[in-house]
Amino acid sequence: MFYDWRHIIVMSIQKVKEIIKHPLKARKKYILYHQLGGLGFNSDIGNFDVITEPQRIFIGDESHIMDHCRIQSYSALTGINNKVKIGNHCYIGYYLTILAGESITIGD
Repeated sequence: MFYDWRHIIVMSIQKVKEIIKHPLKARKKYILYHQLGGLGFNSDIGNFDVITEPQRIFIGDESHIMDHCRIQSYSALTGINNKVKIGNHCYIGYYLTILAGESITIGD
């Protein structure tokens, strides 16, 4: 397949952006995983958009949350000591949105 020089430059710029972003995403996830209230065995969260008050979020074993999730706790706004609990063996798809004014529990 023949590529002209513009296409090669665009492809190169995209690769450079991926290389630069990747360590930042990894660092962002590393920080989140240590701030969560609980993260079960073999569980993970994809590239998330917004997660507030991670210390109030508890994720069970072997649960997976896909990319672009938004999990927000509003305990400061509501004055309620809330928690977001996601059970064991849960698979939550792309673009999940949880806005928690009170406690929310998703079972196993």
